Amino acid sequence: MGTNSEMKNRIDNLPLIRKIEMLSKTASAGEQYRLYSYFGRSYLLKIIPGKQEKVLLENRLWLSEGLPVQRIHRTGTTKDGETYTLSQWIPGNTLDEVFPCGSYAEERELGIRCGNLLKKIHSSLPKYTDLHMIQRLEERLDNAEKRISSEINTDGAETLLNAVHRLQREVSSLEDGPCFRLHGDYHTGNLVLDRSERLHILDPVYGSAGAPEEDHARVLVSAEHSKIFARGQIESYYTGNIPEWFWGRLRFYILLHLVEAWSFGEGKGSSAIFKDLLRITEKQYPQLLSGNDIIIKKETPLFWRNADGNR
Repeated sequence: MGTNSEMKNRIDNLPLIRKIEMLSKTASAGEQYRLYSYFGRSYLLKIIPGKQEKVLLENRLWLSEGLPVQRIHRTGTTKDGETYTLSQWIPGNTLDEVFPCGSYAEERELGIRCGNLLKKIHSSLPKYTDLHMIQRLEERLDNAEKRISSEINTDGAETLLNAVHRLQREVSSLEDGPCFRLHGDYHTGNLVLDRSERLHILDPVYGSAGAPEEDHARVLVSAEHSKIFARGQIESYYTGNIPEWFWGRLRFYILLHLVEAWSFGEGKGSSAIFKDLLRITEKQYPQLLSGNDIIIKKETPLFWRNADGNR
């Protein structure tokens, strides 16, 4: 899909476009395009299989609370039955492109800002009062168990299925309560620094719901780019007083994200995202996939134990 006419044959009423650039595929095997309009204006077009219910309403809710999230202009259905979102294009660089910065202080400051921004997401958005955390986790784990069990003959599936069963055994020890609205994929690749040094949030998983500490699960991805940033994010979120229970819950949600990522793309652990998460998880928590390991226990990731904070 490379021309204006081809895209217009697929989607009605697009803005006037002078150039189309195809971007990398999404985790769910969708498509992404940058649409260049006139007078320097651009749009981000995402085409994703399946429905995207309430995406526009959720985006408006985040914007109404002053959160610097990417504005969605329109959602709809393509002529071949897939769904799409047309959003503003934010000029700038994602933080994984920004790092390494010129100094420790710069990376630390960005970590602090992003930790405070994540806290604002959780504190300003209304909770899902009709949806509780334990119920939601049990549903997610049941779904992961079904998907992985259906592909059990694939290399690595048995280890992941064992991880699901271990998560199921420990889920009841977590604190229950109404679900918070989460970003769902909070890491350096989804945070943009524009030319005026303002931060912007990309790709919230609208509808993602659970405990606030789950939104730290992708901090391991951020630590690949800057350990300084990752430490700053966690420390600023908890104002320097990290609860004892945080580290066990972080382990739980890191493993949960890993087993759910098994089904990304074409499934069977084939997506680049799953493979990256697996590599990073094994690096930061060498025993987490061991069948005898207790998941919810106080153990900091490897980057945290490197107290010197080197990149």
